[in-house]
Amino acid sequence: MDTPKTSTYGTSAPDLDQEELSLLAKRLLSQKLGSSMAPQPLTLNDAPWPGYVYVISYGDTSQVMTYQDKKVILAKYEGKPSQRWICHSKDGWLGFANDPGETTFYMGYHRQDDQKLLCQVNHHKGNEMFCVRKRPEEGFQVLMKSGQDYNLLWPLGKMEDGQIAVIRSSNEWSLDSLKNHVCAISYSGPIQLYTTLTLYSKVTSSNYRANLRSYTIQPNLPQYTMETPNSCDSPVSHQKVDLAPQLQGLKLNIDTPIKELSSNDPPWQGHIYVIKYQDTSRVLTYDKDKGIVLAQYEGKSSQRWICHAKEGWLGFSNDPGETTLFMGHYDNRKLHCWVNHHLPGEMFCIRKRLGDGFQVLARIGQSLHPVGLDEAGDPAVIRHSEAWWGFNMLA
Repeated sequence: MDTPKTSTYGTSAPDLDQEELSLLAKRLLSQKLGSSMAPQPLTLNDAPWPGYVYVISYGDTSQVMTYQDKKVILAKYEGKPSQRWICHSKDGWLGFANDPGETTFYMGYHRQDDQKLLCQVNHHKGNEMFCVRKRPEEGFQVLMKSGQDYNLLWPLGKMEDGQIAVIRSSNEWSLDSLKNHVCAISYSGPIQLYTTLTLYSKVTSSNYRANLRSYTIQPNLPQYTMETPNSCDSPVSHQKVDLAPQLQGLKLNIDTPIKELSSNDPPWQGHIYVIKYQDTSRVLTYDKDKGIVLAQYEGKSSQRWICHAKEGWLGFSNDPGETTLFMGHYDNRKLHCWVNHHLPGEMFCIRKRLGDGFQVLARIGQSLHPVGLDEAGDPAVIRHSEAWWGFNMLA
């Protein structure tokens, strides 16, 4: 697992292949997690993070992902070991392995078949990599690299026969940590196991509405859907949508600065955000000459970012004028806002942290790298950045 290792982020660990685990280490894991336990009440909003163990339920139901004969099925939650999933990280992507026995198997799919979820390989490669996105409502959207094209992200959904597959379908996945039985796994040398009571903050829709009533008005903002194919067999087609004329009128309605910036509004397409650096009042600000800088929040239009979605990825454009410019990174990895297209250099995966805020991950090839601050203090894509970002929804 290669997520930064800090007390703020919780325990994390470097990439590790299955063959590198000693048999003793695997037995320790099995002894710790192998027995069934009394089912805990399922929640919807525990953010997945490497080194922790989760129950993954389908929407607001008691149906959870369950390992069965090297497949992943939905079954009633009973607290079985086969219903617990250890979160891993590799190349910036998340992965989920079933509660280990002699061999750790990763959740994934085969590209050449119907792309139903399986759990039968002991490696964490492209078909076993996930982007898990917090929804504005409860729960998460779980996305995987498309079997047709690894540049596309398709959500997991439930097929007509009830099986889970990589298709355009439901957004209603949730992740529930084993609150009183969470195992944080450290791979720095021999495996060390310890249990910790982990409580996660919960941002409810009522909190959103309260913030919006206090500081903004809510215009009739069109909701833009992801450009994901309707099924795993559908041809991929995309339409270029010019959002500037539709969103330009919002500028008049949200010029009053917010009194206090929040950190936990999940970014979602069709909404407008202020993006602040960690627990500060400095925010991402469009600068025509420098690109994107950190500046004190003053409620300027240059400090507002509209969230877009394309091919399953999120993108952010500055409060539009005559031309909509997208946030992106280029040769020197600094963030800029120079282009009017939403291509890989402008595509992001936003991951909810265990605590406040989000990790912002940018695409570099087939890997994801976090956005932090470079030596000059400018926002940039940094290989091992531990930075986090707060999102405050304006409209």
